[in-house]
Amino acid sequence: MFDKSFELSKEYFVALQILRIINEWIDEPLANMEKLRDSTALKQNIFGADQARNNFDAAIRIMRQCRDKTRARIKKKSEEIESLRDGLFNATSLREATKAMELSQAVYAFTVVTVLFTPVSFLATFWALPFLNNTVDDKVTEPVSFRSSFIAMPLFTYALVIGIAWYMRLDKSSHVVPLLFALMRDTSLKPLVSLWNGILFIQTRWDRRSRNWTDSEESSEESV
Repeated sequence: MFDKSFELSKEYFVALQILRIINEWIDEPLANMEKLRDSTALKQNIFGADQARNNFDAAIRIMRQCRDKTRARIKKKSEEIESLRDGLFNATSLREATKAMELSQAVYAFTVVTVLFTPVSFLATFWALPFLNNTVDDKVTEPVSFRSSFIAMPLFTYALVIGIAWYMRLDKSSHVVPLLFALMRDTSLKPLVSLWNGILFIQTRWDRRSRNWTDSEESSEESV
């Protein structure tokens, strides 16, 4: 019932074209017969002319009956083929719509997985940078900023995505979005500030350690 290569559509189109041409051709023999009956030779008063005209009239009457029957059959066949063609188009369209729906569901699932794991992978890569993992004075610092950011950033991303999805839905309930953003601000502002302060603290300690290392090298060179 499905037309993957459009072969059935071509066959239906060819059949409809053939029936249309036949419907035009069946008028030609009748028109030629009427011209022959109305010819000049049969209008003259010659022997057997009246009988010939009567024979032509009988033949034309029979041909008209046959033409009407043939036209009725052609019309019926054309309607059947058009019905099959429309059913084929509808079935093909339904199948394409089903495939599009399946594809949209796959894209939706991929988007959900991407949204879930992108913040986590980004933070893992960010905190794996060398200048953020060096110990200060040979002491392992407590990863407070790491824990805060690992909780705050995914929650902020999920809340933002949920808010956008809520805003873009069909009924456009935009009155809920300001409340959602206010809740996101209250819940994520403090962890983000803690994350930023932790980054500044680590950077300051790293700069101080670099300066101490440079001063020690200079003093050793002067003593030599």
